[in-house]
Amino acid sequence: PSAESHLPVTITAISPVGAEVRVELEADWLAKPWLATVRHADFERLHMRRGQRLFAHPRQWHRFKEDAKTPEQQARVA
Repeated sequence: PSAESHLPVTITAISPVGAEVRVELEADWLAKPWLATVRHADFERLHMRRGQRLFAHPRQWHRFKEDAKTPEQQARVA
């Protein structure tokens, strides 16, 4: 851990997509997995692999409302 990277997570899935690599992260303290994106160069430099434990450093994140309606819920309203 460091001052910037102090959130312990485990890599559970890796998916190369275009110019980035999507990495799914899980932790005991997370209700749902995080989806992180990294550049291919960073992915290779860090030697990321499934099952690897590391410390996350969130630089930007998006939070979605829990009460957003699903397509099924929207269809019932119409």
